[in-house]
Amino acid sequence: MKGRRIQRKNKENKVISNKKKIVLIITILILLVITAVIVYFILKPRIKKEVIIELGETQQLQIEQFLEDEKYKDKATFITDTAQIDLSKTGEYDIKIKYNEKEFSVKLKVQDTKPPEVEF
Repeated sequence: MKGRRIQRKNKENKVISNKKKIVLIITILILLVITAVIVYFILKPRIKKEVIIELGETQQLQIEQFLEDEKYKDKATFITDTAQIDLSKTGEYDIKIKYNEKEFSVKLKVQDTKPPEVEF
């Protein structure tokens, strides 16, 4: 009788121990996923993929135009010589930007979508 009780308790202890291991593993996995998401949002590039400007509205390109938030302008610089881009003509241009020591390519589109305004 005592032998069976001891065997049952041993089986119950093993089941509880296995459940604790599973809960611990699941908790660790959840923490890893949460950490990965937080790290992604902290290190996520703050560079736009595409910038559209209206013909005649911009005389010179500013790095802030290519960033998701202006507060990151200290970490970003142009690699492309933007002085060579003719902003008085419509077209698409590939702009290279360096952000946190990484290179990013941004598509710059100069469009003429607004009709001319006539003043009398």
